[in-house]
Amino acid sequence: MATVSEIDNKLEELKRQAAALKEQRRAAAAKEREQARKWKAMTLAAIGESVLKVVNADWTDIDIEALQGWLSENADGIRQSSVTGHRAPAEAKEALDAYKKSLKAKRDDGSRQQDEPEAMDSADNRGDGEPEGW
Repeated sequence: MATVSEIDNKLEELKRQAAALKEQRRAAAAKEREQARKWKAMTLAAIGESVLKVVNADWTDIDIEALQGWLSENADGIRQSSVTGHRAPAEAKEALDAYKKSLKAKRDDGSRQQDEPEAMDSADNRGDGEPEGW
């Protein structure tokens, strides 16, 4: 059977371990908050870029108050079509990465199509009877 002294020593060791675990937890929580803050900023940037692309405008051209008014007026429709519900930050980051990857693939496909001339059929090559250079 353990003595009182041995039990007290074991309790002190458990207290030290608990304190160390609390410190690890605090550090992990701070790291998670910082990562979530960065991911949120990346998502907000992607949303802003998407708005600019859709309206075909530069960021300096946007009347933020007017945009905010329009968003407020259309909030219900936007929410119904765009809000998925709560996700963990890591899941939201995965969705952002997938969105960015799809944009990059579309850009790459578009630039590849511009680089490759379209094949013309023989009717297009005839020039409708006009001599070359006219």
